[in-house]
Order: sequence, then structure tokens, then C-alpha cells
Amino acid sequence: TLATELPTLPADRQIVVIQTLAKRGDDAALPALSAAARTGQKPVRLAAIRALAVIGSPSALPALVDLLGDADREIAQAAQESLASIPGTKVDAAIMAMLADGTTDRQITAMDLIVRRRMITAIPALIDTADGTDAKLRTVAVNKLGELAGPAELPQLLDLLAKAKGSEDLEATEHALSAICLKAPKPDSSVGLVEARLAQSQPAQKCALLRVLGSIGGASALRAVRSAVNDPNAEVHATAIRVMGGWN
Repeated sequence: TLATELPTLPADRQIVVIQTLAKRGDDAALPALSAAARTGQKPVRLAAIRALAVIGSPSALPALVDLLGDADREIAQAAQESLASIPGTKVDAAIMAMLADGTTDRQITAMDLIVRRRMITAIPALIDTADGTDAKLRTVAVNKLGELAGPAELPQLLDLLAKAKGSEDLEATEHALSAICLKAPKPDSSVGLVEARLAQSQPAQKCALLRVLGSIGGASALRAVRSAVNDPNAEVHATAIRVMGGWN
């Protein structure tokens, strides 16, 4: 009865009914809430989007995914918040589908949701995206890996650093590497893997690796940085000096 009456009511009463439907948590209200989320006055739409999240049914996915592209940024953000909060593998699958086959904006939104939902199983897909041809997506994917990945993914991030295609890729991967190393129970346990890449790296990558070692800290990292002081490349030499100068 509430769902049937919803479209006929003034906006302020629609919001009260929407909140009531959310508290009832009945999937039967989803068609009416989805319709209210798509059209009508903005406060009504926002209330309906939040109600879809409260009910938490995977059946709300189509409406929320559509609203991610809404012209109103607040509406799109509310839809993203709701998607992030609905539990279940069906939502995870929908997010992975957006990452695999969506517009650039949708793929970025998918990566945001992956991190917010702590979707560890999506790490391989993020690595693939970070190794892709789209520069914008590469940078976002590497940043998200810094938030989500752990020490187990360190070799793959080091591979991404070796293949970095420009200064933005290099900087993003350096920051992600530092974040991942510092997540380890003993950050200096990562020094060996990082140091092993120094000899085979190009100067720009060497400089990034030296700064990563500086962020890790400890005696082992210091020895590795000190050895780079004698590097014949002027940039690497200068970076090693700077890193040592800031050592704690």
C-alpha cells in the first residue's frame, strides 16, 4: 500500500514514506524506491537511494549502477555510497563487470568501490589495469593497489615500476611500493626484494627504488642506499645522497 501511494504524495510526505519502507526492509518496495531514485525532486531521490542501501538487496543494483552516471554529482555520489554498503557477491560481481567493460569514469568508480569494499580478490584485475594502455586508469589502479595490496604483491608492483611509462606512472608506483612495504609486520623484510631490482633498473627507476628504501628505513635499507652513492649516473648518485641526508 505504501509503495503504491508513494508517487501520488507531495515530496515531503514521499520522504517520510520512503524512510518507512526502508525500516520495513521489504523487497516488495524496491520497484517503487528505484523509480523514486531515478526521477522527482532531489531530496526524494536521495532518500530513495539511501533506502535502497538500507534494504540491502542485490535487486537494487541496476538502479544504483545507472545512477552512478547521473548528471547531478550528489546523486551519483549517493548511489556510489549505497553500492559500497550493500553486502554480497552479486554486488562484487557487478563492480567487477564495471571495471572490465565500462567507460573510463565507470572503471574509476569501480576501483573506488573495490577499495571501499576491501575486495582482495580484485587485486589481479587492478594489476592488469595498472599494466594497461590507458594512462589515467593506470595511475588510479596503482594508487588503489597501494591502498589494497599487501607485501605478497610486492614483486608485481616492482614489475610495474620497471615498466612505468612516464613520470606519473613512476611516481604513483613508487608511492604504492612504499605503502605496501610499510604494511609488512617487519617492513625491512622487503629490503632484499627492492635492493635486488636496483642493479637491473634504469636511472629513473633506481631513484624511485632508493626513495622506497628510504621510506622503509633500517640498517639493511641504509646499506643499500649507501652503495648507490658510487653509481656512475649523476641523478642516481644525487638521489642516494638526498635519501641518506633525510635518514631517521
